[in-house]
Amino acid sequence: MRGVIIDDELKSREVLGSIIRQFIEGIEIIGGAADISGGIALIETQKPEIVFLDISLKDGDSFAILNQLNKIEFKIIFITAFDEYATQAINFTRIPCLNKPIDLDDLERAVVKAKQTEIVTVQEDVSIILNILNSQFNIIPIIDVFKVTFINDNELLYIAKNGNESAFVTLKGEHIVSWYPFSKYIHLLKNHSFAQPNKDYLVQMDSVNKYPQTTDTELELNNNVKLAIYDDYKADFIKRYGLYINNNKK
Repeated sequence: MRGVIIDDELKSREVLGSIIRQFIEGIEIIGGAADISGGIALIETQKPEIVFLDISLKDGDSFAILNQLNKIEFKIIFITAFDEYATQAINFTRIPCLNKPIDLDDLERAVVKAKQTEIVTVQEDVSIILNILNSQFNIIPIIDVFKVTFINDNELLYIAKNGNESAFVTLKGEHIVSWYPFSKYIHLLKNHSFAQPNKDYLVQMDSVNKYPQTTDTELELNNNVKLAIYDDYKADFIKRYGLYINNNKK
């Protein structure tokens, strides 16, 4: 499998390339690049089968590379030096993401995962990441076995745990099931327009009809919907809701 490394730090490219050559079987590093234009040119000319892609480059983020390519025809392993904003979206998908400094065991697991992932899945996951980031987390992917549907967050009342899956309930009363687990959506959305009133629900905060109080046992939503608000979630919910309302005043 032919691979390339796109990272704006020469030392990082050299170290990762050396580790791969010494310890990772089946991957040949055939080139490297340090910036967006160089990355695009490298991929278009060398046509790698796997790309080790640092999120932050000196001239922007590497998603610009994926956005500008006509087609994604390679596996991807993302690399990051810290917990970036974008990793929330990446971790929602099946594309592996490594933290610097790179641990050999983590690298081996990431390579195995990348090799096992079909190109069509990578293409789907890149689309998910770009849609989430371009909308600043206002568009949410609902992932089914056969398709991905995107929905605006302000169309939702809440997301509910549904066994090993997640159920989306819209303002129109629609129920849409995603086969992605509820915990994935908590990780993706809890720092944006959603908050948890209890362990089984994520509420879209624009749908809250009445400002919650510390004495409340129920949360009132639009469409006359009421959900239980648990004591051990209440303080955090009220705090998040207050911050959200203050930050989104018109």
